[in-house]
Amino acid sequence: MNLQTTLDATIRYDHNLTANEKLLYSELTARMDENALCALSNQEIATLYNVSLCTASHWFKALIDYGLVKVIKAIPRLLKILPATPHQKTPTPKVSPST
Repeated sequence: MNLQTTLDATIRYDHNLTANEKLLYSELTARMDENALCALSNQEIATLYNVSLCTASHWFKALIDYGLVKVIKAIPRLLKILPATPHQKTPTPKVSPST
């Protein structure tokens, strides 16, 4: 298998994503069809990258929560890869120290 991908600078330099989340996004874009759809499971990613199922799940969840991937169908899972656009996470409310 010789899949090639280009990782957009918007994703590459996004400090809200870990390196592995960026790697997963790149993997998904390499495998998507002409409609930006991809069927890739947590187990397949865990096996491919030799990580735990829990780790693969966290990577997927981060991309979904960040708005880069959308679940179209749950079983079997079908994902829609969304365009790489700048996103903002909801800011964490600051807690003032008690006095």
